Amino acid sequence: MPTLQCKCGKLVGYELWQAGSSVHCKCGQEVWIPAIDQPRPAADRPPLQAMREVALPGTEDATDEINPFASPNVHYGPTIAADAEPDASLSWKKIVCLFFMLGVGAASGFVDMAAPEFERVNSIVSGLAFVIALATWTHLDARQRDYELWSSFVVMLVLCPGPIFVMPYYFINSRGWMGGILACLLSMGFMFLYIVVAIVGALVAEVMFPA
Repeated sequence: MPTLQCKCGKLVGYELWQAGSSVHCKCGQEVWIPAIDQPRPAADRPPLQAMREVALPGTEDATDEINPFASPNVHYGPTIAADAEPDASLSWKKIVCLFFMLGVGAASGFVDMAAPEFERVNSIVSGLAFVIALATWTHLDARQRDYELWSSFVVMLVLCPGPIFVMPYYFINSRGWMGGILACLLSMGFMFLYIVVAIVGALVAEVMFPA
């Protein structure tokens, strides 16, 4: 049975068909039962629920509906935007970017060994693909951490040695000193894996196309 709280603090039960009328509490006071399309009166909500209904900073525009026939301890909080992209989706996209970069390294090593005459073209294409994947990964990471990248980030990533100068600067600014240093160490490990994958690609090409 649904209940409402009287001003005296006692819970008063009622039936759904009594919506829009009032019932008597044992203390003698009348407790108004709101209709379905009416919000529960503030006086009939317990202090704990009233505290829960206070909007958090930045959620003033969010929808905060209270079911008048629900238990007083049940709070229907602000709704989440349907188009909000969850962190899990961004994490998977970041993983795809990392595997793409490793694939670029393997393909680059393979082409260098299989077709040495295209070494220059291969360096340009693989370098461009790596920078695009790295920029995409960084934008996804920045969105995941609510960090705003500076407008010249991509330009600096192309003109400067991105993995050496630009990425450590981003890691420290987006994660702090400790988190940034840890991210730099992890990125160094990834670059080592990239070199290993490129060597494996070259070895595969040497086996497939012996001199």
